[in-house]
Amino acid sequence: MIVNIESFLKEFRGVAPKELFGKMTRAILNGETELEISDEEYNNIKALHDEQEARNKALSRCARLNNEGMGYEKEGRTDDAIRCYEQNIGEGVYQAAHSYDRLMVIYRKRKDYDNEVRVIDEALKHLCPIYDALIEKYEKRKQKVISLKSRS
Repeated sequence: MIVNIESFLKEFRGVAPKELFGKMTRAILNGETELEISDEEYNNIKALHDEQEARNKALSRCARLNNEGMGYEKEGRTDDAIRCYEQNIGEGVYQAAHSYDRLMVIYRKRKDYDNEVRVIDEALKHLCPIYDALIEKYEKRKQKVISLKSRS
């Protein structure tokens, strides 16, 4: 497959392998505008690009929902904040601690221990495999919630 180097780099520069990037740089220095790459290499780079785009989209959605949730909390609209944060937890979403942590705090304040434990379990299942430093924090919190629940 023949690719236009400038167009290719514009679209795929963040995921192009170093070797290919070097080959393209040398071609540019030689005055070339096109380069031949294998279909397999192109497809692999395209797949990496698509994965990165999906992660970026998920991160953007996560940040937007977290910002909305924080805004709702500041306005005292806790139910709306919960709705935003709940959309940000679980499988298939960008994994960041903020939504989990805020939900834990909100549910604790409401003495809604069942939902707090549910959120902790979701964090342990989905977030902690990525950020193992949080495991101890969430396990301790879960023990505290169980203790609080048994007293009520």
